[in-house]
Amino acid sequence: MPTSQSVRMVPVRLLMAAAFSVVWSGSVRVAQAQRSAGDESVRTQLVDRAQKAHDAGAHTEALEMAVRAGEIRQTPLLRLFIAEEQEEVKQLAEAFQNAQQCAREAKLDADTKLRDKVIERCNSLESRLKPKVSWVVVDAPKAPAGMTVNVSGRQLNHASIGWPYVITPGKVTVEATAPGHTPYRLEIEVPEAQQVRVTISLAPEAPAGGCPPNLYRDGSGQCIASGRSAGDHDTDLGPSETKATSRWRLKTPAIAVAAVGGAVLITSGAIWLVSNGRFNDLQTRCASSCTVQDRRAKIDDIKALDGWALGLALGGVALVGTASVLQWVLPTSAGSEHAQVFIDPVTRTALLGGRF
Repeated sequence: MPTSQSVRMVPVRLLMAAAFSVVWSGSVRVAQAQRSAGDESVRTQLVDRAQKAHDAGAHTEALEMAVRAGEIRQTPLLRLFIAEEQEEVKQLAEAFQNAQQCAREAKLDADTKLRDKVIERCNSLESRLKPKVSWVVVDAPKAPAGMTVNVSGRQLNHASIGWPYVITPGKVTVEATAPGHTPYRLEIEVPEAQQVRVTISLAPEAPAGGCPPNLYRDGSGQCIASGRSAGDHDTDLGPSETKATSRWRLKTPAIAVAAVGGAVLITSGAIWLVSNGRFNDLQTRCASSCTVQDRRAKIDDIKALDGWALGLALGGVALVGTASVLQWVLPTSAGSEHAQVFIDPVTRTALLGGRF
């Protein structure tokens, strides 16, 4: 008995659910229709106020009312009105973009009121504004993850990076931010009908207590590029160049070995000059007057001098090389810092001094 009752109850429940669904959907449609009618009423009032403000020459107010009406429902005719008001208040870039958009929308919408007239006026406005606007190309070769770019307060779509972006001529501010990176900001003056290119490079934020690579902390505690003041993109002077001179300390053993090596090289050069003189004498004076024994003796003497010169040259080079190794290997101590080389990068001069 209970089973038969439950079976009969199932269709009843389904019918009740279906009826509730119909009633609910109908209520939603009614509410949407009422809300749409209310929005359209507000839109009509905004359009009327925008037209009256335009007739009175209050173009800023007319633009504000028209934009609010467009947020409710946009049409090519209303977009044309907005573009013309933007031209009046010198928002040339926005007016140029809306003129392009209203022409496209009117061509695609066959039900547009005064369609041909709207298309004609939109195209005319676009042609009139084109020689008055400018463009900026924002490049970001190494854009970090999460980077956002703003051009004069308007966020730039990532797809627009690397492509000309229409702007109103005058002072333009380019800003970029990314998580874990120092914000970027650049103000430039863009002439009318010109295109400028801005390359963005975001430096990583300094770790706690230090600065990122290639940056150093200035007097105010900020991490800036080497030798650059904040906002300076043209100079490239390292912090070490702020000092008049720099020092390189020579170590006494290295000096001694280098001095011996230099003396050996000088001796090698002197012996080679003697050998060269005797060779020239052999070629000129002994070509016909010397006996075979004298000639052989002179040749043996020249060979011996050449051997000495070569051996001393190799020894001198080895000693100089040893001195270089000692200079870098030996530890620095108070007793070994007898000699110092002072280098002035400005005058390009070097002075050797110290205690000997």
